[in-house]
Amino acid sequence: MELAELAVEFVKKKFREYFIDGQKNTFKDVYIKGAEYIGIHSSGKAFKDSDVDNLLVLKRVGALDICAERYDTIIIDEKTCLVHGVLDVSEQTKLTRSIRFSMLCIQEKQRFKVAHAHFSAATDSQCEKLYEQLVLKTAQVALNEKRFEVIKNNAELILFDYYPDKDKVVFDKNIARKNGFPKTINRFLNRILAYGLLYKSSVADFLAAFDKIRGSEEQVETEIVVWRNSEYRMYNVRLQNIQVDDVLPICVMGIAKDITAEKLLVQEKQYKEILASKASSAYVVNINKDEFIEPIKTLPKEYAANVGDSFSKFINVFANEFVHPQDREQYLQNFSAENIKKRFAAGRFQYSFGYRKMIDSKKYKWLESNACLLEHSMTKEIIAYFQVADITEVKTNEKRMAENERYNKFLIESNTFVLEMNITKNIITRGKELLIKDCDASCSSDYTQQILLSAKKFVHEEDVSEYLATFSRENILQQFYSGNKNIYLEFRRRQADGTIRWMVCKLYLLEDNFSKEVKGLMHIEDIDERKKHELKLIYRSERDALTGFYNKQATQKYVEKFLNSEEALSGVQALLLYDLDYFKNINDKFGHLFGDKVLVEIADIVRNIMDARSIIGRVGGDEFLVFLPAASSQQKVLEIAELIVKAINRQYSKAGKFQEISASVGVAFYPEHGKNYKQLYVNADKALYLAKDRGKSQVVICEKKQRK
Repeated sequence: MELAELAVEFVKKKFREYFIDGQKNTFKDVYIKGAEYIGIHSSGKAFKDSDVDNLLVLKRVGALDICAERYDTIIIDEKTCLVHGVLDVSEQTKLTRSIRFSMLCIQEKQRFKVAHAHFSAATDSQCEKLYEQLVLKTAQVALNEKRFEVIKNNAELILFDYYPDKDKVVFDKNIARKNGFPKTINRFLNRILAYGLLYKSSVADFLAAFDKIRGSEEQVETEIVVWRNSEYRMYNVRLQNIQVDDVLPICVMGIAKDITAEKLLVQEKQYKEILASKASSAYVVNINKDEFIEPIKTLPKEYAANVGDSFSKFINVFANEFVHPQDREQYLQNFSAENIKKRFAAGRFQYSFGYRKMIDSKKYKWLESNACLLEHSMTKEIIAYFQVADITEVKTNEKRMAENERYNKFLIESNTFVLEMNITKNIITRGKELLIKDCDASCSSDYTQQILLSAKKFVHEEDVSEYLATFSRENILQQFYSGNKNIYLEFRRRQADGTIRWMVCKLYLLEDNFSKEVKGLMHIEDIDERKKHELKLIYRSERDALTGFYNKQATQKYVEKFLNSEEALSGVQALLLYDLDYFKNINDKFGHLFGDKVLVEIADIVRNIMDARSIIGRVGGDEFLVFLPAASSQQKVLEIAELIVKAINRQYSKAGKFQEISASVGVAFYPEHGKNYKQLYVNADKALYLAKDRGKSQVVICEKKQRK
């Protein structure tokens, strides 16, 4: 049986015991209010049995009988039920008394007890008014009990009540007085902002939690950072709905718990895991403040730095005094605060790089720095952990014998175009006769000059820049000293008869055992048939059969590939979603074949508007995506979007029927509207639907309120 049914049966039994069985102790030790009507007794003491008798019956002459009864219930919580109603009690003298009652019943271990009772012989209007007071008071008691249950196990909690219907937060008077808090949330936030006590991002999180609790969510949690007593403190704020049925207005209890120690323990554990390595030295840096936090391991003399010293100044001094000149620029770039912030924003939290540290003018040793970037759990500042390890022996011995064997084996077995070169000296040492045969007399033993000549004479114009960048002497040396000893590039080669064929160029690098010079073996092979077959398969798998645009999966792949590249760290990138307005009418009026022709025509229009670098995809029936990877400005993006709207706006006719068609465009910019494809797509889609709601045939940029 349900709680209400059980409570009613319990109350009926109590009344039978008292009225019919004559058990006068039935309501002993129960707090009973009454006399002429409920609510006038305020002493809080239990009535005597005689007082109850005087209230309930005129005088017990003989047996009593319950000749009429009505029971109603209100559930207070999972163990408490209010039973109320009317009894008509008759005596042997045929006198009948109508008694109103309300009893608060609490279930304990499958049994009930009466915690509070009201009896009344008053008029209807008096009873209704006093009954409402009883219900309200009983509900408030239940509400307070719920609050107590939530906070009784933790004495550090700060309690406040939030009333969504009034959008008001009220702190307990004692808590407000103790902590200096104003009584309402708006004044509270304004005060701590004015004094710089709360991070602005924390204010946004705090207010966002209140926005969520106004909806259907029963419980919301967030974290805020406060500057208090000259240190950062972090609090976990939990908002929990504790409404008691419909008796009281909706009330949300807010609990704020200091979790600073827990957060610091978690972060300290992360730090120790990061630094548990064989690095010869390690140190921690606050990138935002440009200062050392602490050296974790003993630093060599040249690395000596104190807590609070400028990190950028230290890096510049060390680079100029100790880093090999050829590695200096790369070293400074990897350690620059700007580069570290870009990596962190792009989600690249770990990276490593090698460089040479000069011992004297001719000798050096190889060092490797491993960087791990974390966000401070409270201040949200970037904390960088750098480990420095000596990898000279590794560089010297790493797969030396295996590489020499591969080098010699390749020379014996290969029957393709092969060159040997000394990269350090910038000369071609073997294969010159092949160059003379292939290039007529226009060849050179100078490696750099020969790369330029071959690029100009043979390489397809669209591949020239990548070819020169990949096989430049500077890039080869940089790759080698960074640990990359295999360089690979596929490119198109112009043949003597004017045809274009796909080639692959593989460059294998190693260090000479004695001279320490960097040498290379270049292998060039014709892969035209295989490459064209691969491209054909890729094209079929990635393209929409009707429009020739990328399909949905390929579109996402290429956009994500760009967002994960170094190019995404600069310039303006935007994702545009456009949808054809009234396209369904085209299909309905003219048929699907005509609709397909319209899609092809519009696809050609958009294709002619975009440049070669743009990524265009069909992601739905009449929904298309355009990703602009290198726009000059956000204004230029909007101009392109408006151009799409203008170009698509047209009318079609067939058999005397006419139909207008237009386009609505939603725009999301990277990274402010999303740092990955999914976020950009969702926010551009929201902007698209807003454009349709505003009347179609227009461009709308993602708005802040849409992203919540």
